[in-house]
Amino acid sequence: LDRRIAGIALPSAVNLLIIPMVSAVDTYWVGQMGDALALAGQGAANQVFSSIFWVIAFLPSVTTPLVAKAAASGDTGEARRRVCEAAFLAIVMGFIGASLLVSCSHHALSLVLAPDAPARAYAQPYLLIRALSFVPALFTTVGFATFRGVMDTVTPLRVAFCTNLLNILLDPVLMFWGGLGVAGAAAATVMAEVAAGVAYLVLLSRRKLITRASLLSVPSM
Repeated sequence: LDRRIAGIALPSAVNLLIIPMVSAVDTYWVGQMGDALALAGQGAANQVFSSIFWVIAFLPSVTTPLVAKAAASGDTGEARRRVCEAAFLAIVMGFIGASLLVSCSHHALSLVLAPDAPARAYAQPYLLIRALSFVPALFTTVGFATFRGVMDTVTPLRVAFCTNLLNILLDPVLMFWGGLGVAGAAAATVMAEVAAGVAYLVLLSRRKLITRASLLSVPSM
């Protein structure tokens, strides 16, 4: 029993340590630009995005126990229904969050930067591009929660490792070789989040915990 608990808990703990690397990697490469304003702008935009994202991202705390309960009772259909409901909500809330960030980015940045702050020239494009990751990032949290619910914490760890590695590789390519600067860091993060979302979609489909049609179905009340 102790080995089983450790086998579930340790990968989950490592995964939680990997997640903050997304912002840390961007910060590192933006710092390599040698521009303090770029670093300040990226940091401010990242703070705004993270604050809004984690206010909305309550789905994992709800999804995990519901899926775990269904899986423990052997009710695959109920587990699938719960996952599909959470996925649908993640997509809808992701679009809402992304739309709010894009349309109100100026006001959102005012929470951490003065209206005439020079760092806004870097913060604005970073935040606008990073907003595109809202949907895949929220869907990823649902995928992570689902696998925890079925007591599989190794699969999320593999997904997190691979997508963070992708982010690490794409950052310098887009920022320096592509000439996109701070915007390239945001684009690399978006691509990594999309890759994670697609990976979870494929993995959940293989486990028959999600179907394409269910993603477009409104959850029953």
